[in-house]
Amino acid sequence: MAGAPIGNTNNIKNKVWSDVLRKHSTQNPQELIEVAKALFAKAKEGDVAAAKEIGDRIEGKVAQQTILAGDEDNPINVTHGLSETLIGLLNQIKSE
Repeated sequence: MAGAPIGNTNNIKNKVWSDVLRKHSTQNPQELIEVAKALFAKAKEGDVAAAKEIGDRIEGKVAQQTILAGDEDNPINVTHGLSETLIGLLNQIKSE
């Protein structure tokens, strides 16, 4: 199942909040500039969270690293494209 479960309204709440912030900042651009300046000032003071927020907004968030590991008894098999079963079936059909 992809996405949130049926009936999950979390995204709607976030969208309402985003819409309100977007509308307010559009109508009051000077306030948004003041908030940005305050954030930069905090970062200059050494506030790591402020610096991270600026980096995330400018550069984008760092992708989370995923490490896949198996062992001798249970190795991880990665298949790209057609599976071996499908390739075997196609070869059977081709040889008939």
